[in-house]
Amino acid sequence: MIAEAAQRGAKLLVFPEAFISAYPKGLDFGARVGLRFPEGRSDFLRYWESAIEVPGPETEMIGASARDNGVYFGYRCD
Repeated sequence: MIAEAAQRGAKLLVFPEAFISAYPKGLDFGARVGLRFPEGRSDFLRYWESAIEVPGPETEMIGASARDNGVYFGYRCD
């Protein structure tokens, strides 16, 4: 995606919030106020395991790709 955007002339790329670890929007992890369900624990574990270290190998790869393609990155939080 980075290379394609650069080939189309992009100079600044912006990831939407939680794009990299794919935050499971809409999941409450079984933790509604006053409640806790076992299914929520397994959902949260899956979410936790998809997280990346910052800095870490994934951010190094993103940085290298940005450098190689001559683009800059931003991160959007709404």
